Amino acid sequence: MGYSNKQDTPQPVTELKGVSQIVACESDHSLALTDDSAIYVWGKNTYGQLSLGNRIEQRTPKLGPKLKGVRQIAAGYAHCLALTKDGNVFGWGWNECGQLGLGYLIDQNTPRRVVALQNISRVAAGFTYSLALTADGVVYTWGSNDLCVPNNDEHHAPQPVPELKDIKQIAAGDNHSLALTQHGSVFAWSPPFCLGNVGYPTTPQQAPVLKYVSQIAQRGLHALALTANGVAYAWGENNHGQLGLRHWEDKTAPHKVNFIPDDVEKYVERLNSDRIWILAKEKSRHRLCDELKKKTEHKFFRSLVKNDSNKQKNKDPNCQQSCCPIS
Repeated sequence: MGYSNKQDTPQPVTELKGVSQIVACESDHSLALTDDSAIYVWGKNTYGQLSLGNRIEQRTPKLGPKLKGVRQIAAGYAHCLALTKDGNVFGWGWNECGQLGLGYLIDQNTPRRVVALQNISRVAAGFTYSLALTADGVVYTWGSNDLCVPNNDEHHAPQPVPELKDIKQIAAGDNHSLALTQHGSVFAWSPPFCLGNVGYPTTPQQAPVLKYVSQIAQRGLHALALTANGVAYAWGENNHGQLGLRHWEDKTAPHKVNFIPDDVEKYVERLNSDRIWILAKEKSRHRLCDELKKKTEHKFFRSLVKNDSNKQKNKDPNCQQSCCPIS
């Protein structure tokens, strides 16, 4: 945007047009991929992660690495990956743990091809490690430890994960990974999220709760899975309520996310924190009234509602609860 003030509401990034993918990275830098395969970069550049040939911070999007035919981008803490349409992978940025897969540990401020990889269909980047998925379902990993390859040391070049076969999607968190099979099973490894125990697996373990999964995602220390019939599961760290379970307890096994009913249009919280106003369609108003009043003690639930201190609401004469106004 060209300035460093914090923004509480979305602001347009006028320099970007025709964006097909955008990645926000943990070390305060961002990437955007356009429809014509151009990569724009901005933010911090301590390790050369903007791929501009220098380490100068950028406050507005700038055309970054000049790679042809890019189809996907990914980023970890301060390293980035780009996958081209011909199946090649390029990496740049921080490389202290070998997360660029180049076979050595020197940071790169311009893209370098990962020569050990070819025929790649997907890439993912964790905090200090990376993953790649081949077109025939083989998973490769490299970078920091706990990567489920022989020996548990750092690997500076891609190594296959022999336990994983017929994989169709991969996902990387800070230091744990997920793989989704063609049959809808999910495998997880290091640390112990999604396994229902507190051990650190040395090989990928199947999550028994998850079946017929169609999509996986994760970031930081929490993860999500979506089943073919539209049910969402969440697990991992929950210190900010990021699991959507209406509490802050971490979960080491997947838990079903119970969404707010579709017929609820919005929530409004008045000044007194013990009263919840709900604006809903007629059929759901009374049914939800008692339920919502019981949940006002949950701070996570209160974070879902919108402050409305400037408006006075009239009580619905057909409802005996003080939380139900006329919509």
